[in-house]
Amino acid sequence: MEHNIRNFMRDFQLAYQLKDISRVYDFVNDFFTCDAVYYGTSSTEHCVGKDALMSLITYDWSYWGLLELDIDNAHINVYGDAAGFVTTGCVRWNIPKEQLLEKAKADIREIIDGPYSLKECTMKINNLTSKVLLESERGDHHILPVRISAMLCIIDNLWKISQLVISHPTANYPDSRL
Repeated sequence: MEHNIRNFMRDFQLAYQLKDISRVYDFVNDFFTCDAVYYGTSSTEHCVGKDALMSLITYDWSYWGLLELDIDNAHINVYGDAAGFVTTGCVRWNIPKEQLLEKAKADIREIIDGPYSLKECTMKINNLTSKVLLESERGDHHILPVRISAMLCIIDNLWKISQLVISHPTANYPDSRL
């Protein structure tokens, strides 16, 4: 049964890497339950259901890098018609320095126009600016570590994701706090 889950993971990864936006609808229907829950790498990336998933995946495929999962070393548990997996991986992409700085400029505008106090606004801009300036000096090739975990269930004899979490492990203080 683990073999079937690894094949599912390979198919998922390949479809995610192809980034064919014209096939987002098919991708979501092929890989997710109708009420799937997804938590992404950003503190605001969470959604429930296929419509929300299509929107988020369209965004990922437009702007995110190449997702590579460590499928061979994934930890898999199978519970009859349900299964779960946890693995690591990375996201790779080239972001030219100018593009990175332009994105930061747009993000700063969003912060300024956001619902933040003057102090919060200043702190968010300072945090973003320091990270972007540091990253811009490290070169255009970005490789970010990710962790991915999912719960799957069998629907019509096919494995489907019911819950998916993708996160960036960090040694630094988290970007968000309650």
